[in-house]
Amino acid sequence: MAKRENREVAARTAGFGKVGREFTPDRQIMPRSFFPQKIAYDEFLDLHEQQSRAEYHMFREVDHIAIVVHDTNTALKLYRDQMRLPVLFSEELAGMNVRLTHLDMGNVRLQLVQPLTDDHPLQKHLAEHGESLHHVCWKLDNIDDAIEQLADFGLEPNPNEPHSAPNGGRAAFVNPAGTNGVLWEMTGR
Repeated sequence: MAKRENREVAARTAGFGKVGREFTPDRQIMPRSFFPQKIAYDEFLDLHEQQSRAEYHMFREVDHIAIVVHDTNTALKLYRDQMRLPVLFSEELAGMNVRLTHLDMGNVRLQLVQPLTDDHPLQKHLAEHGESLHHVCWKLDNIDDAIEQLADFGLEPNPNEPHSAPNGGRAAFVNPAGTNGVLWEMTGR
């Protein structure tokens, strides 16, 4: 009985109100007719217990969203001047031939990525897609540990990772074959 009560408390804490043997997502007890397709109560509790047992949640915080641009100064006319996003810093990464400019969007940074050479691989992205979203970057503590743990999530890093990142940091891209074609990056130390 105590286990069942603990499970019910966990379910209520997660934001579900009990309706017979079903939960509703609005924290209110509502008649079943209001919510014809619900997660069964026991099914929800089993799912909650499985999630509670998860030891590690690697992807918890987005560091930045990256947009590839032809020219940083031109892009700043939109993002800094028109949209009034403050510039945090701009840095050219030696050996990578890119200029990375970070702007503050409140809860996440916007990274403008400008390839600095005509033969840079990002020039192909610009030719095919124009200035557009390139990747989402996750903030992690330790890149080496994160690369090793990717297999636990059914993911793998791109070849030749990690690479240098702004402010002396390190980063690694996740192979997009495992993320439904979306390019993910991880950054940290």
